[in-house]
Amino acid sequence: RITALFICSMTGKKKDLFIIRKSQNPRCFKNVRHLPVRYAANASAWMMGYLFGEWLKDWDQKLGQERRKILLLVDNCTAHVTKDVALRNIRLEFLPKNTTSILQPCDQGIIRTAKAYFHKQLARTVLHHVDDENNKATAVEIANAILMLANAWSDVNALTVRNCWKKGGLVIAPMEEVIVVEPPRELNAHEFEEWIDIDDNAFVTQPVSDEDIV
Repeated sequence: RITALFICSMTGKKKDLFIIRKSQNPRCFKNVRHLPVRYAANASAWMMGYLFGEWLKDWDQKLGQERRKILLLVDNCTAHVTKDVALRNIRLEFLPKNTTSILQPCDQGIIRTAKAYFHKQLARTVLHHVDDENNKATAVEIANAILMLANAWSDVNALTVRNCWKKGGLVIAPMEEVIVVEPPRELNAHEFEEWIDIDDNAFVTQPVSDEDIV
């Protein structure tokens, strides 16, 4: 239903999430004045090259205003290729092919931790509705889901982020104290693992077309 882009630094700082969904102005946004995320929409709710390029340009301008320059590491997904985007303050470097699961810090536990916090909130919300005899609805509105995900992202602490950078070998330093996300009481450990991994195989980026291959 939604795609989220996670960005964080080796020091543990986290950038606001970039959320993509199919509808530009969903009904559930009617009374929402502010979202703690960047929001965009397209027909597939996937990350696309033009969306990534626009996001990069906006960030590059803000970095220029702050007089900062950064090195941004991304995987070599086709949606992240930005040949026509001129960047002055962001140096974009792609990780080698087939190394994302080994080198990318976000894949070393950062995203998984955020998903654990998110699914914990989601499970409790659904169970609350199930237990409420006066409220038969168990669906969670997209606006609430986005807020839950933003809260989950804020709950991922700097220590977890730094440890995941070290785990990928991109930072040479001893590991610090590890913080473990406990499953909610309503689920056992095995059920909680399945709940977190339920969307691991979902498509989140634009696939390679025949034209791209040529």
